[in-house]
Amino acid sequence: MKKVTIWMGRVLMLLSVLVLLTGCRGVQPAKPQPSQEASQSASEAASESEADASADVSADTEESAADSQLYEISEASEPSKVSESAETSEASEISESSGLLPKTQEVCLRAQYPEAAAKLDEIGWDLRTAYDWVANFHYVEVDPIDWELGTKWYAQLGFETGRGHCYTFAAMMTEFARLLGYEARQVAGNLIGNNPFHHSWVEIDIDGTTYVLDPEVQQEWDRDCYLVIYGTDEAIPYDVNALTYMPDNPTPQSLERLALSGWDPDETEEEYDPNTGCIGD
Repeated sequence: MKKVTIWMGRVLMLLSVLVLLTGCRGVQPAKPQPSQEASQSASEAASESEADASADVSADTEESAADSQLYEISEASEPSKVSESAETSEASEISESSGLLPKTQEVCLRAQYPEAAAKLDEIGWDLRTAYDWVANFHYVEVDPIDWELGTKWYAQLGFETGRGHCYTFAAMMTEFARLLGYEARQVAGNLIGNNPFHHSWVEIDIDGTTYVLDPEVQQEWDRDCYLVIYGTDEAIPYDVNALTYMPDNPTPQSLERLALSGWDPDETEEEYDPNTGCIGD
């Protein structure tokens, strides 16, 4: 009986040990969970971090905007010089359109046609006055006829010698008209009809219409050819289908032909006064 009791006690002890061992293996130690305060603190820290980051971004944005605004202000104030320059240029254009530009052109044209300008200073800056002066110029036939000698060459000849033929008359009239602000050109061509012959005259444009000035015909035919239009009763019969517009300056070929011709600029038909173009004693 004693032995049974001892055996039973050992069995119970073994069972107790087994139960204890099984319980230790089945139960896992719990992971430590953050306390509510710690979790709240972490959440607040994260919010503060986000707020700080947002504030930094906002500050950077404001700083960038301020810099940009500063740059725009600086850019606007510094090349206020550019703006002033543009305003000055615009004012200059307005000034020129209100009278300065024509004055500048007049200075340039005076330098280009000094003899014609000096004569207009003497007789008056008026187209009809200039036309009448040329129409009363001293006519001769001894000078060369070559349209390639150009307007300036013939005008210079007229102003220096006080004589000329239709080419000289037209050349001087062309320079007068240009100085007076007209778009003028010298024409070489033919007259048609019962008495055709070679001739030179002036065309000018006014308000889109082409007019003719022909002071030499007025002198020779006693016919007013001041601002007449091709094909009208006032105009003589110009061959408008065969016109040649003369150059301003002589071509090398024309100067060569002139040299070979033996022409003498001092040769005249009669004595004349080179200052007035009138026949002398």
